[in-house]
Amino acid sequence: MRTTPSRTRRVRTASVALAGLLASAVADAASAQPYTEDRTRHRFAQLLYGLDLMGFSGSGETFSRPEAVGGPARISAPSSLHPRLNIAGTHFWGHTNLYISIPVGNLLDGGLDGGGDLEFNPGVETGLRIYPWRIEQGKLRPFVGAAYAQSDVRQTTALGTGAEVQKSRIPLQLGLTLQRGSTLFELGVGRFLGNELDYWVDRTRTAPISLPRDYLWIGVNRQVESTAGLEGDWESGRTEDRTRRAAEAGALSGWSIAAGPSAAFVLGSSPRNADRFPSIGEHRTVGLFPDLGVGYYHFPWDAHVNLAFRSNRSERSAYGIEQSVGRRSLALEAFKFLFDYHGFVPFVGPVLSREWLDVEERIDGSEVYAGEESRWRAGVVFGWDIRPDDLRGLILRTNLRYTPVGRVGSGGGVAFDQLEFNFIQVVFYPGRTGRIRRALEDSARAR
Repeated sequence: MRTTPSRTRRVRTASVALAGLLASAVADAASAQPYTEDRTRHRFAQLLYGLDLMGFSGSGETFSRPEAVGGPARISAPSSLHPRLNIAGTHFWGHTNLYISIPVGNLLDGGLDGGGDLEFNPGVETGLRIYPWRIEQGKLRPFVGAAYAQSDVRQTTALGTGAEVQKSRIPLQLGLTLQRGSTLFELGVGRFLGNELDYWVDRTRTAPISLPRDYLWIGVNRQVESTAGLEGDWESGRTEDRTRRAAEAGALSGWSIAAGPSAAFVLGSSPRNADRFPSIGEHRTVGLFPDLGVGYYHFPWDAHVNLAFRSNRSERSAYGIEQSVGRRSLALEAFKFLFDYHGFVPFVGPVLSREWLDVEERIDGSEVYAGEESRWRAGVVFGWDIRPDDLRGLILRTNLRYTPVGRVGSGGGVAFDQLEFNFIQVVFYPGRTGRIRRALEDSARAR
């Protein structure tokens, strides 16, 4: 295995971060309180963040020396080890974990026997883990899980650098979780489904490969519980009284500011790519990009109007062919909250979006095509808030947005339809806490 300075730095950075999480787990193990003892709305969900290490070994095949007489030979894919950042939320009082895991590189060398290099990324994994027995302090709890991921693979040979091919895959999982204090330790095994694909050896030939399939991971996640201390006011009726008085004064409606990381899945195919540039493949996912919003919440209607801005870009390249597609979107959306299940509050509503789209293509460094369009499109937004009560100045939101944008370019065009997934968005209501305080003070003086 070759060890480069950059790979050494990645190992060191991951080790320091993991050590920090372990140290903090030991420090608070004795002081944190179990969060699943009572099935109240203030213990329904918790935020998690952390790290894990995901390892693959001996469960993939690719090709070697495509320039040799007789064609490519089949060889095993190299082992890989991927640090991942985790953002998650436990729901239903410790019975489920809805999560997103983001790989940040490969700590091992991707060199192939016979020459060349294989870059493999298991992909951003979005999934659900279910605990038949809820998570509890000091107890090992088994879970089963399933997820969705777009895995990436790119191979370099003597014929050049191939495309970064994206493959939709479903990982199935079994594992164990142990909670100590505010820290959850994980150990699990998984197997990806849907691993076979044809990879372009050059601009005109393909060879079958299979992506790494079986993996093991170990992780450490920290839990953020910020609402359990509000249970006393809720159970005593004080929260209900404060909410009524604040609502009568109009203090619960107001402006909002929202921000969070989003990702997008490209729906549909790109006939232009299939016809003219098959070796670069399709645009399937778009990496993380910011989702920013400014809006107004109307408490009597329990509805929200929001202006959301997103900008993202996807690039494809192989054997001297490059294609870049960009999308900027400004969407006016109005959504209604449907019901409140222990602080889990789903919503749905229409979207009217202004779309700015562009496509650029180069072959061997020379621009061969550039096009751009702007369009109005209607769509839909849906998701949920985690809302322990109506008095918070800050809440967490998950939203999904779909806008059928269509295609851009000649020859059938390039697909731009995207299903956006904003896993954790922070929604802040500026001035709300102050308005509520003043309303309660005025109400108390009037009594």
